[in-house]
Amino acid sequence: MRTLLLLLPLCAVGCAPWSRADLSGVAQLELRGEIAASRGRSLDDDSPLEVIFANVGQRPVEVRAALEGIDTSAPLLLQVEADALRVDPGAEQTVRVAVEPRGPGEATGTLRLTAEGGAELVVALELEAVADFDQDGADHAKAGGADCDDADPAVSPGAAEVWYDGLDADCDGNDDDADGDGAGRAVDCDDADPARAPGNAEVWYDGVDADCDGNDSDADGDGYAGRVIDGPDCDDADPTVRPGAGDPADGAEADGRDEDCDLLIDEDLLVGGDLMVTELMLEPDLGVTPWVELRNLSGRALALDAWTLRADRAELELGAATVPADALFVLCADADPLSNGGVDCDLGLSPWPAWLPASDGLSLSAGSLRVDALRWGPTWPRAAGHSLQLSPAVALSGADEAENDAVEGWCSGPSGGSPGAENPACP
Repeated sequence: MRTLLLLLPLCAVGCAPWSRADLSGVAQLELRGEIAASRGRSLDDDSPLEVIFANVGQRPVEVRAALEGIDTSAPLLLQVEADALRVDPGAEQTVRVAVEPRGPGEATGTLRLTAEGGAELVVALELEAVADFDQDGADHAKAGGADCDDADPAVSPGAAEVWYDGLDADCDGNDDDADGDGAGRAVDCDDADPARAPGNAEVWYDGVDADCDGNDSDADGDGYAGRVIDGPDCDDADPTVRPGAGDPADGAEADGRDEDCDLLIDEDLLVGGDLMVTELMLEPDLGVTPWVELRNLSGRALALDAWTLRADRAELELGAATVPADALFVLCADADPLSNGGVDCDLGLSPWPAWLPASDGLSLSAGSLRVDALRWGPTWPRAAGHSLQLSPAVALSGADEAENDAVEGWCSGPSGGSPGAENPACP
């Protein structure tokens, strides 16, 4: 309980020395507690003044409290909180005077306690509110200053801020945003860098998470970092293109795109037999390049990106070439007709697999799918300078990669073969 802070001497009618009031024999009131005098209070201090007195008489008495001589334009507004108090014999009672500081300065007045019968206790009040209560050199806002806590000398404009301690030491309204970018520590991923805060523009792949969303590597938000920084996403501007996506998208037709970023194009539509071996030059004449002829039986263009041609002793990755629908396509060791014996090649591969003419094999794969495979042996027809060709009589549907596997379907082709052209009838 607070005691009266600012109090001038009190007087009781007909009493001396200002300590007790004889209220016409009805009751006697006695002031309780030590009366302290103070000449200053903070403009933040709106605690009430309290006057405690006791009924030392023999019967209950009603006491009325009133303020007199109060200047309502004074910077301190005073008001009695309860103006009628009943006090039993031997009991104490408190009169509270509310204080509203509105600016620095003084307020004076009189608190008058009047009991039944007309006897009185009179207390003269004088209060002062000061502009700089904590004496830190900064006035309270109600005095035109900018001190946000005029009871703490460590808090004032210009004081050093200790960030995140819950105390706004420099009174700028900010104890949680050290870099001043408008984002507090709870959401700012780097509160020492104003270039990093939620809502900032992200500069992708620079190693700085500018917008504090935890992502500087996945521009399309599909969960995979862009390939530009060695991530697995081959198109980081399109969230439908990512590892694990359908290629093409589920239910879609061939679109010539690598949606799942495995370097293969539209591989989900591939089946064994879509591209088949129809002719080989295993023993070319001197100065002529070895070659393999393929036929596209898929009914659509086939992109050979990341396809693999394998032999028993070698493996070659095909390049970024496309075989048109229903077309023949020739792979050569040397694609230059000026140096390869005049062979019209579609794609040159180096180093070329050194197949054994008498007994060997090859396979053509797209990822894990074997599209075609062929093995030949000593009983297969062959002749130096002549191709090994599939007979035109063998019906190829593209539905089964084994359709060209039987030796009965192969014969020795014309001298030099027919690369890129329809095979002539077998002898």
